[in-house]
Amino acid sequence: MKNIYLLGLFFAVFASCDEEVRPTSEIDDELIRNYLSENNINATKHESGLYYLIEKTGNGKFPTINSNIEIAYKGYDLDGNVFDQNDNMRASLNNMIYGWKIGIPLFDIGAKGTIYIPRNMAYGNEAIIFDIELKNVW
Repeated sequence: MKNIYLLGLFFAVFASCDEEVRPTSEIDDELIRNYLSENNINATKHESGLYYLIEKTGNGKFPTINSNIEIAYKGYDLDGNVFDQNDNMRASLNNMIYGWKIGIPLFDIGAKGTIYIPRNMAYGNEAIIFDIELKNVW
């Protein structure tokens, strides 16, 4: 009788879990697409899963993963809460989050735009956005 009770409890618990478990990449893709749609933004989806919009092109010189960059940026979440901002950061692109390693090489020197990064390419807790101006590359 005890085994029947436990078996019934097992099925009751799992039967109540009718919500489909979706990967965070799929959830973030939907969240980013909704954000873009609600804000009438026509961003391009990169094969990696991030989205980007280049509003102003630059001089044609693009960074590589091994480049040092000088950049101005503002980072915020999908609700608009700013979590980081810098008008003149210099760093090695190779030491940045994966979303920057993919997104920044899409910008040439002088370009301005925005990258929309799923959590698995960022800090792991939520999809985020960066407004970018690539100032220099060496």
